[in-house]
Amino acid sequence: MDRIKYEILRSLRERVFLMMKITAVLSLGLCGCAENHHEEPLKAVITSDLHFTIQPEINGDIVPAMPYAREMTEVMSAQVMEMNPDVFIMTGDNTNSGRREDIIALVNILQKIKDAGIPVILTTGNHDKDQCTKEEYEELYFSLLEPEERDRETLSYVKTINDTVFLVMDDSFCSEGAGGQFPASTMTWLGEMLKKQKDLGHRIIFLSHHSALTEDTRGYYKIQNQDLYKLLKKYGVKLCFTGHQHTQVILHKQKMYEIISGMTLMSPHRLGILECHDGEVVYHTEFLDMARLDAQVRTAIEETEKRRSEEMRDIFLQILVREGVRSERIDGTMDLVMRYLTWQGEGVIGDHVQEITQDAYYEDMMTALKDTNYGPWISSVLKAKPLPADHLEFTY
Repeated sequence: MDRIKYEILRSLRERVFLMMKITAVLSLGLCGCAENHHEEPLKAVITSDLHFTIQPEINGDIVPAMPYAREMTEVMSAQVMEMNPDVFIMTGDNTNSGRREDIIALVNILQKIKDAGIPVILTTGNHDKDQCTKEEYEELYFSLLEPEERDRETLSYVKTINDTVFLVMDDSFCSEGAGGQFPASTMTWLGEMLKKQKDLGHRIIFLSHHSALTEDTRGYYKIQNQDLYKLLKKYGVKLCFTGHQHTQVILHKQKMYEIISGMTLMSPHRLGILECHDGEVVYHTEFLDMARLDAQVRTAIEETEKRRSEEMRDIFLQILVREGVRSERIDGTMDLVMRYLTWQGEGVIGDHVQEITQDAYYEDMMTALKDTNYGPWISSVLKAKPLPADHLEFTY
């Protein structure tokens, strides 16, 4: 009897041991897969607010290079193809007004990038629908973009490049121009896409035209859906690319970063470069190679930019005088305004927030500009606490 009990116990122990070995092997295998699984590296070139047009007679007062948008976009296209990224991204206001002729010309240029083996991703901006309906936009752009999944109500879509999923959002639902907004059904669709991609373990990057993180009480620059940040945070989104503000700013809220891309047509004429590898994310900028432009075009742009800078100084001087800044404080306030605009244009405003807000002329500047478009814009940038420097590194 004891012998029988012994054999039974031994058999049970062997079975238990065998099951433990199988479990251990499976666990090691699964761990090995997790350890050895590396997301495919990703390199992206990013810009925003191209405001492309083929109208050389267009007013270039605000953006001096706009009459030469075709020439600069051709240069940009060639430079992007030489960089050979995995994807080229533009975050809205791709054309200046959504004119059919402009869209066709832009798509023809972007098609060269796609034909070189580089997928193209575009979001919509508030200018893209000025003269273009939703149906026309789909007709003209979507054969270039080839979206994988679509939102029914807006032009939002999903695009996967390597192991990275881009949620490409159309926030121009708000037709009055007072900031971006998604309809309720699009927010539902976005939540479904976020859950799906998180469950699949993909790295997710959120793209839109208006900002997700800007502190903007007037709603001109920020997406108005109050639950957007919570939704992105819930599904682990750590990186957003947006535009609309024409100059680069890098924002950070808890574990989420937003890069508001600058405008390539406007000085200092830069492109954003994103590189992701083994969970490490690095973003920096490179200058557009203006030397590729015809010498006459380059000279014309430089002269127009210089003239525009002088005009902006005159405009701000008139505002300060009109708003009653005391004569003995005019020069100091003007100096602060121009320093702000220079740092903002260079994408390094985050390096100077404390210097600006503690300047002796800060209150004069903000009081004088509060009823213009400039005051609320400056306030929104400073309140959002932009990160120092014009580059970003973090672990996704």
